[in-house]
Amino acid sequence: MITFEAVDAGHGDCILLRYHSGDGGIDPPHERILLIDAGPTTAKHMTPGAKSFRPLEHRLAPRLAAIKQERDGRPSTVEDHAGKATLKLGLVVCTHIDADHIDGVEQIYHCLAESLNCVPGMPQLEIGMLWFNSFSALLGDQVKILAKELDRTAEAVAVSVADGDDLTSSARTIHGDNINSREPGKLIAMGQVFDKAFGPAKITILNPDKTSLEKLRKEWKKKSKVAPAQGVPASVQSTNWLKADKTDKSIANLSSITMLVEHEGRKILLTGDQLGRDVLRSLKQSGLMSDADKTFHVDILKVPHHGAIGNNQRDFMSAVTADTYVFSAIGKDQNPDPPVVEFYAKLAKSGRKFTMAFTNGDLSYELEDGKPPELNGKPVVTLQQLIADLKAAHPKIRDNVTFTFRDKDKPSLVFELPKRG
Repeated sequence: MITFEAVDAGHGDCILLRYHSGDGGIDPPHERILLIDAGPTTAKHMTPGAKSFRPLEHRLAPRLAAIKQERDGRPSTVEDHAGKATLKLGLVVCTHIDADHIDGVEQIYHCLAESLNCVPGMPQLEIGMLWFNSFSALLGDQVKILAKELDRTAEAVAVSVADGDDLTSSARTIHGDNINSREPGKLIAMGQVFDKAFGPAKITILNPDKTSLEKLRKEWKKKSKVAPAQGVPASVQSTNWLKADKTDKSIANLSSITMLVEHEGRKILLTGDQLGRDVLRSLKQSGLMSDADKTFHVDILKVPHHGAIGNNQRDFMSAVTADTYVFSAIGKDQNPDPPVVEFYAKLAKSGRKFTMAFTNGDLSYELEDGKPPELNGKPVVTLQQLIADLKAAHPKIRDNVTFTFRDKDKPSLVFELPKRG
């Protein structure tokens, strides 16, 4: 069995994967734990009256403490690590440098590097490996040039780059030069397959790919634009959809590490803040999906970039299907964008039954220029209003889509996937 947990990181990402390893031989039985991102330093629900919270301290730390307590209660014949002082994370992945993904990871490594217990409630951690592509390593001198061209301030880019450098510095104290698969200087990129390091799970890297990164360098120098997706079935098109100038062009987001995790017949696709279109292209280039395949199906899809309209292209959403779609969002930046939620939900028109899961079910949408987002010309104030409207307008959504939300008294949204076959 593999367990997927979407920890509430507010407007950020924080994912835990857990599965059992070992047969009592060379690799004694124990639970492997993988952490992908750890949210921002602080987050605030958009719901009126909501208070700010610290995802690392208030969500991830208590969840890891509970996991350790569960582990220590198992017999040593089942859990070789039971009773040990530390909780081992076999792999930590920082998908990219944006604050809502890197801040928590950076804080964890700072504490480890300085031998500090600086996160209240956090168990003592041991980390086997870090995957992190330094922004500076990806773009070099282009960082300063691109800062002027990005739809973000140069100051924000500079802060993100500094965060990345700080994480790299702290991580070297722990791992030496063995960041990114113990191959010094190597980037985590498409084409890498890890079928032994984290056995019995298999991890396939889909993004970024070096060709795309080089293309991005050149395109950004030219300030080129990405064309809109074509050839999407009319049956699932929205009347209020993405314009070409809304496509996400953030270099940081487009350098996100995305990966497919396979375990005992199950598939989990983790997309970071990557462009859905680029994930789809990588699935085909890596041979996981042929040009003749209409769909690529997974058990769980972590929806790209918190459900942002600029990252969920219609060709991707139509082609990459899932039993469970997970949205990590809080209403900030109007995510998950209503047209994206509608598009995924309307896939039920094909007769499919599936689940749409949200780390925050009671979210209110952030106002932009004093206005909430719209769907088909109607203002959308809350996620619950959006779901109610979709169910009322489309009987197949009401009958075939299960909407699931994190219990607000618990730190994470949990899905357990037993062995298939």
